[in-house]
Amino acid sequence: MNRSRPIIGLLGGMGWPSTGHYYRTINALAGDRHQTIHVLADSLAFDDLLTIAETDGFDAVGDVLAAEARRLEHAGADVIVLCAVTAHLVHRQVADAVDRPVPHIGRSINRHLEAHSAATFGLLGTKPALSGDALGLKAARLLPSRDHLEALDRAIRHDIAFGRIGPPQIDIVKRAVSDLERKGATDIVLACTELPLLADRLETDLPKIDAVVLHCRSALDQVGVVSGSNARRRTP
Repeated sequence: MNRSRPIIGLLGGMGWPSTGHYYRTINALAGDRHQTIHVLADSLAFDDLLTIAETDGFDAVGDVLAAEARRLEHAGADVIVLCAVTAHLVHRQVADAVDRPVPHIGRSINRHLEAHSAATFGLLGTKPALSGDALGLKAARLLPSRDHLEALDRAIRHDIAFGRIGPPQIDIVKRAVSDLERKGATDIVLACTELPLLADRLETDLPKIDAVVLHCRSALDQVGVVSGSNARRRTP
């Protein structure tokens, strides 16, 4: 094993389909520059985390994630990636527990928004992530209306995060996209690590920005691997 090769630690399982998307994205971005990456994945039981969040609050979830981040650090990870947007509510708790970089997905998104200030961005994600402090965005953006956001939150947490993606879930996301479009959005940010899994089925002409791609780029930058791949894409 070439130990000089950087090691990316994925702290995921929230849910497992998005952790798989992180794994594929990191390798694809590295491959764009003819490089390969050593990846360690710690995939947690999402049901357990949901139970902890509902009974003991997010600080207790932070304790679990901090302990798992230390495991990745001890296993040799050079950078640790939280594979869930909502988990960034306890980002500071996790980052303070280790001596390795823990890139923040909100900062990755914010850099993209600020670099494309001519666009009007609409965000899709869970209710805690978009209405709380998980992202900490400074740039202007639009959010779905309350009813659309609550329906989207339920679909993500109870179905999409577990890989259950069918017509009902896709329809909920489509309605949220249409709501943002009516509000004047010119670009859609998939600010939830599960939503890129159904991006190609949303049937919108608006460019869709995959926050996972932005986040993975930041992680690769931390270990000196830079990719020119683009997070912005249109559905054919």
